[in-house]
Amino acid sequence: EYTQQHISNISWAFAKLLVRNTSLLTAFAGKIHVEIEQAQAQTLSSMAWSFARLAMRDTTSSAFLASISKAAQQRLPQFGAQEIANTSWAFAMMVIADTSLFNSLASSAKEALPSFLVLHVSNTLWAFAAVAMSSTHSTWTFLEALAEVALTKISAFGSQSLSATAWSLAKLILRKEELLEAISAQCVLKVASFAPQNLANAAWAFAKLQVKDDFLMS
Repeated sequence: EYTQQHISNISWAFAKLLVRNTSLLTAFAGKIHVEIEQAQAQTLSSMAWSFARLAMRDTTSSAFLASISKAAQQRLPQFGAQEIANTSWAFAMMVIADTSLFNSLASSAKEALPSFLVLHVSNTLWAFAAVAMSSTHSTWTFLEALAEVALTKISAFGSQSLSATAWSLAKLILRKEELLEAISAQCVLKVASFAPQNLANAAWAFAKLQVKDDFLMS
């Protein structure tokens, strides 16, 4: 019999390879949904990520994601950097502005911040920005702290992470001068690796925040 770990791993593999087997994934969702009280944080976040990557938008999938949200909020102490990043990214990709979930993730994320890697930082910032989640004090405090983490890791950011982070700051109207200066410097250093969309996002972000960076724009 398939365990939740088996289901999570298989679903992740299908999503990673962009293989959309709707009937199989729906069956998997049904089994996890029935056993949702026993699901661990890793399973919840991985299944959310898989369904979002495959853009599973049918009624069954929506109900499944709602159950993941409820269960996740009951297991917040289990959520580390990977789970926070995957879950927030998944709901943002599905355009589900689940205020309760995002605020809960932000409130519980303080202890996990030191373990955030580059992709965790850029994906989480993007997710909160994409669904405009910055209304509460605790969420705003979390986003500011996440921006500080980004600054400490900025030299390791690639073109996608740099442009996504700049875009996120602009969408959130989170004007962090030192971080923006660091993003600009890294963009200039790595401009050869930028796709047109990356450049467009970075330019839009600086303009939106009314930051006239002659070095970047040259």
